[in-house]
Amino acid sequence: MGFELSFIVPLAIVIATYGFIAFDLMHRTVAALLGALLLVNLGYMAPDVALAKVNMDTILLLLGMMLILSVVEKVGFFELLTLRVLSLSGRSLWRLLVVLVVTTAVLSAFLDNVTTVMLLCPVVLEITLLMDINPMPFLLAMAFASNIGGTATLIGDPPNIMIGTATDFSFMEFMVNLGPIVALNVVVLLGYIWYVFRDQIPDEEIGPECIRECKRRFRRRDTSKLNRCLIIFIITLVAFMFHEELHLKSYLVALSGGTALLLLTKIRPEQAMRDIEWSTLVFFAGLFVVVGALEEIGLSDALAGGLLQLTEEARNQLQMGLSTESVLIPFIIGIGGVLSGLLGAIPNTAAMIPVIDSLHTTLGNDGLWWALSLGACFGGNATLIGTSANVVVAGLSEREGYPVSFRAFMKYGIPLTILTLTTSMIYVNLLYT
Repeated sequence: MGFELSFIVPLAIVIATYGFIAFDLMHRTVAALLGALLLVNLGYMAPDVALAKVNMDTILLLLGMMLILSVVEKVGFFELLTLRVLSLSGRSLWRLLVVLVVTTAVLSAFLDNVTTVMLLCPVVLEITLLMDINPMPFLLAMAFASNIGGTATLIGDPPNIMIGTATDFSFMEFMVNLGPIVALNVVVLLGYIWYVFRDQIPDEEIGPECIRECKRRFRRRDTSKLNRCLIIFIITLVAFMFHEELHLKSYLVALSGGTALLLLTKIRPEQAMRDIEWSTLVFFAGLFVVVGALEEIGLSDALAGGLLQLTEEARNQLQMGLSTESVLIPFIIGIGGVLSGLLGAIPNTAAMIPVIDSLHTTLGNDGLWWALSLGACFGGNATLIGTSANVVVAGLSEREGYPVSFRAFMKYGIPLTILTLTTSMIYVNLLYT
């Protein structure tokens, strides 16, 4: 009985925590903290063990990136970007959509996707509302693009940050292994958006008043300070790409870049820190403890063993001479996509990392990690709660009188998710099996 309780009670706490997060029954930070504290206070994890489960590399990397974004936003970086996007669009709404999708995907690879959509969405809303057209196709396209583009790099999406700190994969390893399939799926997204929204986007020109308003806002900024910040920003991105060769941890690069920007701009630290999402950092810390409980009770190894057994049985049933990985990798991508849509990409990744780590120890195939990344990140496009970027975009759209329901998001998100997961299965199987 004691053994059963030692296994069942912590598992029930973990499941309850995930349920509260997935169905928005409680704020995700409160749910993660509550789950972590219950596990510690009830004696299922010692306090020092719980603290050891918190991956400080991930926390500090997120902190550094949030600091960088807070500073560059204050000097007008995103207003400059808006002007460039408008100039590239040639005043065509369809070309604007293409430019926005590509820009969002590229920015999300190097910045936090939530921050990217928060800073680009107001631009889209201003243009579409001035022209009296429905902004939903543009906003959904940006949400989808942010989740796809963020998959390309170590710092682009929280699941990748978590995988990177769990494996020590470098920035360049993420780009080399995931960049090609991300680029392909951006093209898939553009074709999909044209097909599903071809009757909802009019063939009109963007009014000159939109461009004049953007120029007026940008003229308020100190361009010399902006240019200096852009140099530091670019140096930081290059350092990310070569942090392994420089023998620097990725979080040290992010914190160094943020500190350099504070020195350069003379923005007061408390002003910059005000924009940091402390709630998100605390959420990650609590979630690390909750997921760590799965390892402590041995459930992660049990799940990994079960997956291997199912894979072997499926391979034997097919009788096609397939390798274990060629069956396991599509399964990881598929189940990752489903769980990200239902639970959210971050909780799904946190739960799967110890499972994949156990599988990787047995099979030694890096494709298992890339499969987890693709399934978790692309699967986030399936539902409104799949990623934080989806929720932000839906909230902004609703505020302007264009609500996006859970069902409406799934109507467009699920077919796209199936397309991108399918291309991912083919890609990873071709390269790693």
